Amino acid sequence: MGEGEKARSARPRILVLANDAGGANLLKSLIYVEKDLASWTVSTPADSPASRILNELEDIDHLDLEGPDPIAKIRSFRPDLVIFNPGWNSFPSEAIAGKDDLGFPTAAILDHWIDYDKRLNEDDADFFIVCDKYAFKTASEASLSTILKLNNYHLINLAKLGDHYNGLAQSAPDVLYISQTIGLHEDFKSGIDYDFTYHGLEEGKIIRQLLENFQDFSEQFQVTGIRFRLHPSETEFRHYQLVDKFPAIPTSIESSSSISLAESIANSRVVIGINSMAIYEAHLLGHPAFAIRPQPSTAINIPIPETQKLNRVTDADRNRLVTAEPNYYEEHPLHELLAIIRPGNRNK
Repeated sequence: MGEGEKARSARPRILVLANDAGGANLLKSLIYVEKDLASWTVSTPADSPASRILNELEDIDHLDLEGPDPIAKIRSFRPDLVIFNPGWNSFPSEAIAGKDDLGFPTAAILDHWIDYDKRLNEDDADFFIVCDKYAFKTASEASLSTILKLNNYHLINLAKLGDHYNGLAQSAPDVLYISQTIGLHEDFKSGIDYDFTYHGLEEGKIIRQLLENFQDFSEQFQVTGIRFRLHPSETEFRHYQLVDKFPAIPTSIESSSSISLAESIANSRVVIGINSMAIYEAHLLGHPAFAIRPQPSTAINIPIPETQKLNRVTDADRNRLVTAEPNYYEEHPLHELLAIIRPGNRNK
């Protein structure tokens, strides 16, 4: 066996499990940057947001866990580590969470910083990976242990792309609306608040406000049209009937697979939505970014300034914008985390 083959065979076998878009973006960038550090395999439900995002990676193996006993397939695969993103539905948490004697360590990588007390229990994973200071604080308050820090490769890459596209927004005429996910009732994970989980069911209220008040909004932010960016779980725009009532307003639709988020943001002058990570990412890239509540009681959990969490589109005020101060980790590479996580170092 040559030296190169020996090095490859010595790499840890890491199995990545994901369903949701936010976690998949984190994991995609992690795998892309650290591709040579481990032997990576991914598993996602068919047609899930994560499957669309992670399928963009080249030369990565995929493991099919469909069937009644996914844990048996995982054990047969014999990973050195399983990293999973605890999403809002049953996969992947129910496949591995809370199970003893798996024979390999598990690490939950946290993406949204919200409702950890509902999404996770301390025994759901051996380790909990956080990629920014806000996530560390929230995970600590939820009494999760052991918490490990990891570079936010996704936001690091996004910031680099933002620098590359810097200046486009000066001539970009659009307001970018970030669509929120929806789902069927039978797909809801037990214990998760219905109202928070699928804000997309109510986003028509926000879109109507934007359309009805577009003249004032456009004068304040110097935009001439609206671009709707579909959620990775969506295959078609759901609000044509509403938009068609305002034919004088230029509108367009973009798929998340047709253009990167960084380029999409750079091609806009202002970004709005409800509670999407993409709004926070736009804020970090220096764009005016607003989260609009469909109801006054709606909780906005993304860490943007409170002055940019609004009850109505008409509350948006460019004079109250706050400059972002990125707080994500950049000095905690994967090899340091792997030195801590090893098969003999588990809580279970």
